[in-house]
Amino acid sequence: MFPVQIDFEIADLTFNNVDEYGTVQVIDPVPFQEYLDEQVISCDEKFIEIGLVVWKKNESAPGQSVLILINALNISVIEGQESAWRQIFNNEYVNYYEYFRSQFLIERYLSDQTICKKLIEEYDTQKLVTSNPFKAI
Repeated sequence: MFPVQIDFEIADLTFNNVDEYGTVQVIDPVPFQEYLDEQVISCDEKFIEIGLVVWKKNESAPGQSVLILINALNISVIEGQESAWRQIFNNEYVNYYEYFRSQFLIERYLSDQTICKKLIEEYDTQKLVTSNPFKAI
């Protein structure tokens, strides 16, 4: 839900197909439509090797997953959570956070986005009643 920017200082990058036996075969770079998964493969003093799995749509055949292998010298991660929270909740995101946290601490299970949307509605309703106790809801 929150944007994350990951910058790689790349030493090597390959696009690959993986067959049903696990054989990795290098292919030419291809455009892809969907990011699916990632895995850190290895990490040492020189490189961080990461595998990204992406989905490539095909017009005349079924789509296929593509494995992108990255050997990076360095990785920088920039998290956009605060700006996303401000965009979603205006400047009241701390109040929403505190409400969500209070619900979590009383062991209310926040399992998915639907429940989180319900909590936002609950908080907004409580805020409305508190700010104007004479207004009918």
